[in-house]
Amino acid sequence: MDDKGKRGWAALVVIALILAVLLPACYVLSIGPVLALYDNGYLPYVVGDAYLPLVELCRSSERASDALDTYIVWWRGPPMGQPSQHVWASAAD
Repeated sequence: MDDKGKRGWAALVVIALILAVLLPACYVLSIGPVLALYDNGYLPYVVGDAYLPLVELCRSSERASDALDTYIVWWRGPPMGQPSQHVWASAAD
């Protein structure tokens, strides 16, 4: 294999690794803007189904739930007139 071919494979491996990290991160981080758009009536309720894996993760992990709740509050703001509670508590219904 020549030097050009080795660089081509190396570039593909780097791109694959970047995508393997960026795509899941973008999926998780997109929940904040999506909930903000939903709260303002720009998105239908059905869009939330895309985030059911995150809901299940947060139900099973207190640490993941705390981290995602903090991130979501940055987008939504804290609940008005209520003590701080997990966003996922209402998803159980």
